[in-house]
Amino acid sequence: MNLSSQHFGRALDGVISARSREATRQVLRANEFQLIGAITKRPN
Repeated sequence: MNLSSQHFGRALDGVISARSREATRQVLRANEFQLIGAITKRPN
């Protein structure tokens, strides 16, 4: 039981860290689009 709970915790930690990395990447991408829009002076 203890070994399976360790595996579950490790898998859950991997999923959480992957989702947080993806969220950070999406935020950076949104800021990148805003920067491109500001440089080209196109309305958002």
